[in-house]
Amino acid sequence: KIILASNSQEEKNYCGELVKEFETIASNLDENTIKEEQPEKLVKKLAISKAREVFERVQQNYRELIVIGGDTCLLYTSPSPRDRSP
Repeated sequence: KIILASNSQEEKNYCGELVKEFETIASNLDENTIKEEQPEKLVKKLAISKAREVFERVQQNYRELIVIGGDTCLLYTSPSPRDRSP
């Protein structure tokens, strides 16, 4: 069984590009408990923590189980490179 630890449509689309059949189960992780300054490291920590939380919650229900975690991050820079004069 393959489970995506998310109900995000964007993450479902990404997962659908990797595997044909999977189930989604939303993580109960409180994302505010994960602290990290660097956005790249933060999304990795969140993805791993979400997958771990779902795995620990449902593992007893499956003989074979893979849980995929994901997270996305938007990075805003000011001023935008498009706003700069040549």
